[in-house]
Amino acid sequence: MGAERTRSLTWNLRRTAVHLRVRHFRGHGVHSPFAYRLVREVFMKRRHLHAAGPLCDALRQAHVGKHTARMAQAVYDYDACEGFSLDRAAREGGGSGMYCCVSGPIPPVTEGYRVVALFRPRASRERYRQCLEAVARHGGLSLDCRSILFLFTDRGLSKEHIKL
Repeated sequence: MGAERTRSLTWNLRRTAVHLRVRHFRGHGVHSPFAYRLVREVFMKRRHLHAAGPLCDALRQAHVGKHTARMAQAVYDYDACEGFSLDRAAREGGGSGMYCCVSGPIPPVTEGYRVVALFRPRASRERYRQCLEAVARHGGLSLDCRSILFLFTDRGLSKEHIKL
């Protein structure tokens, strides 16, 4: 019983620490020009994002929060994605769309999409572990926005993990 209580306390402290981070606030310490522009032009303006678009509507129907859906739509628009897929297996070939993993297990293969968005990365210990494994396997830029974990592929971006 003592070990379980210690694990629970450790998990709660780790989740609290996540909400207190300001390491890359406003782009400070972000070395990628692509990520810096993304932080400055999308994430800093999240209160003024439009609440309409095909991805936003589909995510709201999948019971994703309004602000999270708006943020995903803004990244979708910013990156000029041409389509999206919710909780489906990655398609073959090079695509220019966004793969959104809203629920269920995180697929091991994320190629074939321009952006992979993993929603609710801290919903459970198992999902958080799967998200960390996805970031470790991913060879490009990853951006952790607490409620969404974005993996950017297909750009030749150096491996960097940014926590906002």
